[in-house]
Amino acid sequence: MRIGLINEGTYPIVTGGVSSWCDRLFVGLPEHDFHVVTLTGGGDPRPVWEIPSNVRYTLHPLWGPTRGSAWGRRRRQRLDSALGRLWSALLPHSSADTSRDVVNIPRVSAALQ
Repeated sequence: MRIGLINEGTYPIVTGGVSSWCDRLFVGLPEHDFHVVTLTGGGDPRPVWEIPSNVRYTLHPLWGPTRGSAWGRRRRQRLDSALGRLWSALLPHSSADTSRDVVNIPRVSAALQ
């Protein structure tokens, strides 16, 4: 099974708390593949965890200074659009919309690309 996990400023760039829980989850479920999307505060964070072979990760600096390149308007618009597609794929439009009770995995996957 492939599992996506979005976190804010935790695994794999800091230790303790949520990061420890993530590491236990990944190590404890080696039969599953995980893609971790970590929203960061900019800079140039480095992983502090040994990344298991069943984990891929992407760091996305959303605020604060960035190193090497500034966030341009076009890049931020692409990110906003991608996050909108992700939330649309994960959340039903209304409580009456029972056709959307199941997460649309292809749409989630496309939004995470």
